[in-house]
Amino acid sequence: MSETTPKVSVIIPTYNRADFLPKTIASVLNQTFDDFELVVVDDGSTDNTRQVVERFRDRRIRYVFQHNQGTSGALNTGLEASTGQYIVWLGSDDTYEAEYVEAHLAFLEERPDIGLVGSGMQLVDEDGNSISIGQPWEMHPSLDLDTWLYHCPIGAAMMVRRIWLDRIGGFDANLRLVEDWDLYLRLAHAGCKMAWLERALYRALFHSGSKQIDARALGQALVAILDKFFAQPNLTPSIAAKKDKVYAHAFLKAARFGYACGEVDMAKRNLERAIERDPSLLAENGRTAFKSILEMTSSHWVEDPVAYVTTVFDNLPQSAERLSRRRDEAIALGAMTTFFDAHKKSNWRAVRRAFAQAVTHDPSCLRNRGVISIWLESVLGSRFMAYSRKLARQLRL
Repeated sequence: MSETTPKVSVIIPTYNRADFLPKTIASVLNQTFDDFELVVVDDGSTDNTRQVVERFRDRRIRYVFQHNQGTSGALNTGLEASTGQYIVWLGSDDTYEAEYVEAHLAFLEERPDIGLVGSGMQLVDEDGNSISIGQPWEMHPSLDLDTWLYHCPIGAAMMVRRIWLDRIGGFDANLRLVEDWDLYLRLAHAGCKMAWLERALYRALFHSGSKQIDARALGQALVAILDKFFAQPNLTPSIAAKKDKVYAHAFLKAARFGYACGEVDMAKRNLERAIERDPSLLAENGRTAFKSILEMTSSHWVEDPVAYVTTVFDNLPQSAERLSRRRDEAIALGAMTTFFDAHKKSNWRAVRRAFAQAVTHDPSCLRNRGVISIWLESVLGSRFMAYSRKLARQLRL
């Protein structure tokens, strides 16, 4: 580390995460790039967070305690206490791969026109096993304002130049949820150019605590952020014209989480509000609304895709009744999500059960050779299927 101002500041906001914090801090200290400072902001923890931090004898670490202000307030405190030219932050139960800082920094130093670089994220369980790997650039190749209005594809997997955070005033301390989306929206609107580093070097831990989400609070936060954004007097006509569709998309997201979390009445109301804002969601046999609802089946927030889909279609608002004709299709697709996930885990009983559900609701699944091959493997065994494929190749020769 240099004797002058560190090039990079890493900020960890934390609240009662002493059990997870050691791995998080260690992942920062083990970076291949070492000219950084680590600012741990204790947001009023009542556990032994301070003692955990003090066990690390590393002069790059700074510990700051404050009375509880929420993640946004803790991140702003970290920004004020830090001095680096480049800023990154991570959750106190998450970790970095060893080259995270070096890779992001190299990208920004090679691209002085870029103010923020985003990257992918690995979702892991408490044993470190991979649940999924997010490569958001595949669905959202452009990180521009239009993308941010409808999506939040980055999360905390990024690095940003301090000058841009100073320019927009940091985080909104009034927000307790999706504060990162609000920040990225404001950065994009201020003219900050963003780009992808197509690597997944951020490891987000999915555990019992992170599975809990207040769907009502999430919906309210999404609307509050959009209310603030569209209240700005300097929006271009093209951006202002997107208002109804952007709100509709946010209401759809709130509806999905509501259905997934058992907040059925709230979910119905948000789906209704989405359709009121943008009736085209139901065009082409409800293609857009249907696709949005089904997106949730592959989310780690949903443990049973079929149960989720059934809940949705048992509780559609009257304005979305035309979607009901696609109920069987939706259940079959939910079953196929379980089918492929069970195949990855070699859970053959679950494969057979999901296959039966899918075929019951949509017999066209039987025309998919890949699906049939997996089902046969679940019935006959992987060794038999491997032998059959080998024999088939020999016969073709």
